Amino acid sequence: MKEELSNTAIYQAVFETSLAGFFVLDDSGTIVKANATAELMFGYENNELVKKNIYKLFANELIKDLMQSRVTESLQIYGLRKDCGIFMFDIRYGSTVIQERKLGSVFCKH
Repeated sequence: MKEELSNTAIYQAVFETSLAGFFVLDDSGTIVKANATAELMFGYENNELVKKNIYKLFANELIKDLMQSRVTESLQIYGLRKDCGIFMFDIRYGSTVIQERKLGSVFCKH
């Protein structure tokens, strides 16, 4: 009989295989985790985005206001690639508290 998958394993599989870019942030906007799609979208290598502030990836200061909300509607904004290229994408933000820490999640897609 096969062992049942844990919720953690299932969430990790979704995060890693998503066709959308995902970021997990701390309460100051620092990237705790980014999936491979997010790294590719913004032109960074494996784990290069971790510990960067997500605000540096966006061309619009309105992103700070967006991230004050608990959950947002999808919004089109401009992103900044590592090579200084600019591109438009859809973003959605949500936040929650896990183990007494506020965490945010950012969903990005072209």
